[in-house]
Amino acid sequence: MIQYVKLDNQSSVGVRSRFDKVIAVIGTEGSSSEMKLLKRTYRLVREEFLEKYKVHASLGETLESGTYDCLTATALYAATLERLHIRYDIMETNYHIFIMVYTTRGTVLLEATDPVNGLVTGADEIHDHLTSYHLQQPTLPSNRVLNNYSFEIFRSISNHGLIGLLHFNQSARAFNEGDYLRSAQLLHQAQSWYDTPRCETLGNLLLRAVEASQMDAKSRLECLSLLKHQSPETPIATIFED
Repeated sequence: MIQYVKLDNQSSVGVRSRFDKVIAVIGTEGSSSEMKLLKRTYRLVREEFLEKYKVHASLGETLESGTYDCLTATALYAATLERLHIRYDIMETNYHIFIMVYTTRGTVLLEATDPVNGLVTGADEIHDHLTSYHLQQPTLPSNRVLNNYSFEIFRSISNHGLIGLLHFNQSARAFNEGDYLRSAQLLHQAQSWYDTPRCETLGNLLLRAVEASQMDAKSRLECLSLLKHQSPETPIATIFED
């Protein structure tokens, strides 16, 4: 996690110390049931790292300032569950990401952005949440142009896939900020970790934006080189995971 965000030495030591402290506190508050352990985990990670929601927050921002989105918060919880040797799956949908946790008392849905009801138990409640994820539509500021994805994603992904999505989100953020070269560089990294249909979607949109832009020749050439596998004839569909 720390290697991914490339923190400087001082920040890295500080983050490691905070993360290790959370793990230690979770483990020393008594050897109780898995559900109590999971509830402590959810509460302590939120209290230590998650302060303010922001669309397309970076993992570095989450670790250093507490600004998070569903993806960075999910990454943090996944890293914590990994350290605690708790079984889980990271679940990706078109516009959201969450965790399924497996305990001896049954499956728990962990929703990283809900500070009140973030742990969902019971088959009916979990089913209702999964249904809502299938039906979910994106919400972004009114100055953004929105279209739906032309595909449907609902699957378990690996930790490598999660790293790919972290790069993808920052590519989308750079695109929205008009930094097309940075967006192309991050998208290239995202595809090296996890080449999903959403990467092709953003790549086609980015290719059109670069071709219509007033970028300098060197930056344009680098962008086109990074995007050379994209086909401008492929139908585009915008909207990026929140």
